[in-house]
Amino acid sequence: MNNEWWNIFEGKVEVDKKASDWSWLQVGGAPSFTFNPSSIEEIMFFLKKKPYDFPFRVFGAGSNVLVRDNGFEGAFIRLKKAFRNVEFDGSDVIIGSGVLGKTLALVCAENDIGGFSFMATIPGMIGGMCFMNAGAHGVEFSDIIKWVEILDESGKLHRLNNSECGFSYRKSSFPKNSIILKVCLKGEVSKTEDINKEIRELIAIREKTQPYKGKIAGCFFKNLDSKKAWELVKESDYAEFSNDLIEVSDIHSNFLINKSGSALDIEMLLERIRANIFYKTGMWLEREIEVVGY
Repeated sequence: MNNEWWNIFEGKVEVDKKASDWSWLQVGGAPSFTFNPSSIEEIMFFLKKKPYDFPFRVFGAGSNVLVRDNGFEGAFIRLKKAFRNVEFDGSDVIIGSGVLGKTLALVCAENDIGGFSFMATIPGMIGGMCFMNAGAHGVEFSDIIKWVEILDESGKLHRLNNSECGFSYRKSSFPKNSIILKVCLKGEVSKTEDINKEIRELIAIREKTQPYKGKIAGCFFKNLDSKKAWELVKESDYAEFSNDLIEVSDIHSNFLINKSGSALDIEMLLERIRANIFYKTGMWLEREIEVVGY
């Protein structure tokens, strides 16, 4: 592939940067290059200069993605330091997509704004959490979003209100290849000590009910209307699926712990679990983790 066109982003591009260097599962190959923009204007310039059919994917923390071992023929865009602003408008909070959920919960607590404690238990950044309508402890992103600012593939800015985002369970309907830049969330006035107490309690629950150490990601499968994914995995003799490379967590069976496996090892194990559950129950689990690459 001719790579001359991306040389204009000198200092912002990393070639041969593998996903295993930054993804929570510590697996995955490299894209054609990784682009690290320092402003919205740089993203707009990238979208203007890239070939029309050149693919790209946007990532934050890499907590809910499985990049395949051979990488990705296209660009990874990492939204990091330049997209971590937090602003307050009364009890509303405007957040850059590169802010970690736990960081937001703690910053808001310092400013007597509650309603975001559940985010302290979800791995990942605001952009990805918004895109997948992440949730925990009975609260989803769609419950608290007022508007979302996105950049479409042509480089135009749009502000979408909640109803225009098409939220459903772990899904949204943002335009294809759009980039979430910032989100406005509706909080509630509270006291710092009360919010911090709630955050500590939720983190304690998480540590008792979910694995949080090692090479892990978020949940691998989406729940069904009639059954929790972890229940189906557990009832399918999940212990038989663990091996020296990958372990199905005995704390929460919808989590896998990567010991020394590759992306292929993880994906094959996921498919074995899905097929086994379908064979026994006729129920088909949809992956919650995003699989990228070839």
